[in-house]
Amino acid sequence: MAVPEPRDAATPEPSATPGRTGRRPRAWVLHPLLLAAYPVLFLFSENTADQLSLDPLWLPLGAAIGGAIVAFLVMIIVFADVHRAGIATSVLVVGFFSFGHAWNLVGGLLGDERVLLAAWIALIAAGVVLAWRLGARAQRATGPMNLLAAIPVAFALIGLGDFAISRGAVGGVPNPVGLLDAGGEARPDIYYLVFDRYAGSPALERHFGFDNEPFLRELEDRGFFVARDSVANYVKTNLSLTSTLDMEYLDADALNAAATSPADQGPINRSFQGRLAVPSALKELGYDFVLVPSWWAPTASNVDADLTLRYEGASEFTIALLETTLVGAIAGPAEEIDPFSMTELRNYTLHQLEQMVAVPALPGPKFVMAHFLIPHPPSLFDRDGTPFEGEEAQLSGEEKYLRQLEFTNAQILRIVDAIEAEAGDDEPVIVIQADEGPFPERYAANGETFRWEQATPEELEIKFRILNAMRIPGVDVAELGATASMTPVNEFRIVFNALFDAGLTLLPERVYAHADYRHFYDLVEVTDRIPGWPAD
Repeated sequence: MAVPEPRDAATPEPSATPGRTGRRPRAWVLHPLLLAAYPVLFLFSENTADQLSLDPLWLPLGAAIGGAIVAFLVMIIVFADVHRAGIATSVLVVGFFSFGHAWNLVGGLLGDERVLLAAWIALIAAGVVLAWRLGARAQRATGPMNLLAAIPVAFALIGLGDFAISRGAVGGVPNPVGLLDAGGEARPDIYYLVFDRYAGSPALERHFGFDNEPFLRELEDRGFFVARDSVANYVKTNLSLTSTLDMEYLDADALNAAATSPADQGPINRSFQGRLAVPSALKELGYDFVLVPSWWAPTASNVDADLTLRYEGASEFTIALLETTLVGAIAGPAEEIDPFSMTELRNYTLHQLEQMVAVPALPGPKFVMAHFLIPHPPSLFDRDGTPFEGEEAQLSGEEKYLRQLEFTNAQILRIVDAIEAEAGDDEPVIVIQADEGPFPERYAANGETFRWEQATPEELEIKFRILNAMRIPGVDVAELGATASMTPVNEFRIVFNALFDAGLTLLPERVYAHADYRHFYDLVEVTDRIPGWPAD
């Protein structure tokens, strides 16, 4: 709230006539509001590649400005002077929004977040006291402070303007599968269930000491073909899922050309959100597309989705913003809440799981896609579904991953059984996959600069071997080309050939990493470097 200092009623109005002396108008106090807006605008503009629209911006932006207005009004009452109150409010705003960034800079040296928190509160208090002691000098500082606060806000708004202009979805083609004549009358429901960073059985056994065979046999008992030696085609979710649902390898040159920088993930995210071969073709065949998204924004929307069953909680952006503020420090130790609020992330996943139990009752034919952020970190679920608390909270990251994987196994079987319980005469097709495996330790330590062409065979095996299983009732998928070593790029080619006699040729199996995270589309083929793959 921009408030000019009240003018004494006995003071004459400043003259607007040239040559006449008069009182100089006093600057409006804008800097507290600008400083409150800037962290929100900056964080959003720095992460536009992960955003679908400007919608997640408005609530936190309004809350930040509204909070600054309330603080400003309180300071006006305390200081009885708008200029000193403005400076005090700016101190509070900067202190509140910058704590998380300060911790990121010095946390490695201090070790204990409480030390910085105590020093930070003392620093904020000193700033408020200084504002009190400024007296008349506070008025002279208002104009320069307004200008200094406005400059970074202007740059952030320019970035947001570019984002708004370029937000139109790209990728895909208007009629991506003019491939289908759709012979036959069968229109079974099709489920595509993606469980992020679910490692393949060989990697789990060799590198985690975990036997996943009991679960895989449970899938086989339910009619699934399990590709035990499957690997992902790409190293990251957005690359992998876009390729799978387009049934093609990615055009890295086109993605690089569309990127604003080598690290810009916007083009691939917009490709996923645009027209993709699988959902577009199925819609032309009369299917409804039901999307059950996770909290990760890039896969939370698609232009062809008829129904999106999204959890209506705090957005990923809002939670990420809060954790850069003093709220993150007050909520608990950073390692317990990073990268987002554990409770809210649990709510997202629990919502997805419950939706997937209810979705089979919806009328068909329908194509249902759900992208689950389990067993992907952070560690949200112990094997029985409870949070990691008490002694369990001290378990290693690897042990938590395996326990969350066991929880995931139980939920997969629960979903499959719920789908089966609602099945009519046309039994549904179910594809269960991971998009990528977990990251090896060296990547976790230095992800942005990790060079994948320098990865060891063991690291590549951990990253690329994935869970992959499919069930097409009444069809021997092996006769259509499914093998133990198949990759996701061919999965829906097999499904379409089985259901619609599409006559799609299976593509050669290829595996790609990228040079590093900062060169997202500089793809490096690692097909021949994964130990024991393809299986004989």
